[in-house]
Amino acid sequence: MCKPDFEIVIDKIEPEPLEFVSTFKEHTINITGHITTIPGGLKLDPECKLSDMEIPCYASCEETGKAGGMYYFLCQLTIPSFDYNTSKHYDPVQKKITFAQNSFSLSCSYNNGPSTEIKTFEKNISDIIIDVVYECGSGKCERDLGESAEVCCIDCPCSEVYGEKYFCYTGRKKEGECLSVNEVALQIDEFEHDPYKCIIFERGGECVFSEGDTAYVSVINPPSDIEVVDSYYVIDNGEESDTECFPGEDIGKYACPFVLDNIKNSDEGKESREFNLHLTISYTLDNALFLQNISASKILSIEREKSKELKTCEEEERKLEKEIESAKKKKSMYITILAVFAAIAAGFGICCAITHSHKCCLLFKVFLVVTSCAATYLLGAIGSVQNQIKELKARKQALCAAKTYDELYDAVNGIGNIWLTLGTVTLGVICALGVSSEISGMIGETASKGGGKLIDTLELKYRGTGFS
Repeated sequence: MCKPDFEIVIDKIEPEPLEFVSTFKEHTINITGHITTIPGGLKLDPECKLSDMEIPCYASCEETGKAGGMYYFLCQLTIPSFDYNTSKHYDPVQKKITFAQNSFSLSCSYNNGPSTEIKTFEKNISDIIIDVVYECGSGKCERDLGESAEVCCIDCPCSEVYGEKYFCYTGRKKEGECLSVNEVALQIDEFEHDPYKCIIFERGGECVFSEGDTAYVSVINPPSDIEVVDSYYVIDNGEESDTECFPGEDIGKYACPFVLDNIKNSDEGKESREFNLHLTISYTLDNALFLQNISASKILSIEREKSKELKTCEEEERKLEKEIESAKKKKSMYITILAVFAAIAAGFGICCAITHSHKCCLLFKVFLVVTSCAATYLLGAIGSVQNQIKELKARKQALCAAKTYDELYDAVNGIGNIWLTLGTVTLGVICALGVSSEISGMIGETASKGGGKLIDTLELKYRGTGFS
């Protein structure tokens, strides 16, 4: 079937006018149009030319739709980025590049029966004007275009405007800003352990730091090529200790490990140290390597804590101490009872010696025997308690490996085991003889008198002794 010949129509060219800014960017011209009466096997092949073809031009087309028997298309002409200094079309006075005598051509291939034919459409394009401006970040200071360190210090050295010891800081603006080296500072953000704990493992021992700590620090206003070349720390006003600061994910962030000497204090509690960190950093300043010393300090909190084993030990020690005190009280009670009996016996003995009263003498002998018998038991009990105290103190000493303790016996409560044993034996003999004598005498006397009162028997017996 034969179709009428088709026409290529350009509808619009954008932007209008064809003016652009910067040769460091790629620019695009959009051409929209349509083809009347769509032929079979239609293919579009675009081409563009800029002036004398000093700068290449790239063209591409695509279908945007079909309607009413017409074919709509969009063609894009791309002007690549280039160095304006290399173009003969650059006007340094106007600071513009003008491309004149530009053209766009579109070749359409289509089927015409068994053969393929090509139809070409050409259109002149108006002048293309590009305003030449500096490109911050090009690595070149384009002073002739108004670029300077004030607007782009990543291209232009700060010393040109601000003098020596100024660097380009890029932490806040991509184009950078000039800062004095005095604005580079160090800040200690935090410590890994806060508080930093040390452990007391034994009574009277040191508080031991079982692991190191880390100071996380920030360099304020860090230059982009900063490096740490040396680092050390000082605790309070002590000696310098080397450390190695490791860079973090963000520029100017570092982790600086450190350790503290063990503390000669075995009591739990809190204290603090002044941690001083010193860094030597390097970075580029006026195209040369620059070294700078920065430092910061922060108070480090420390907590002294006893180990679980020592806490358990001291708890058991307190229990033993209570048992020792209880045993001492029991011992004192036995001694007090013995002293009371002895005092009573002594009182009657003095009465007997002075007044020669048969009752005093009788009661003296009775209480002497009673005291001897009571002492036999009480001295044995006191010895048992003393052995218990000795054992408890020995257990206490072994428990926490204490260095010194009170002597096992003191001057007031202590009684030697040998003398205690001899006293017990002697008083036991007196008790036995006294009881035996009194019982025999009382039985004999009672029998001869026909069972008189016991006190009368005792009185008669004592009259016979010469005490009256």
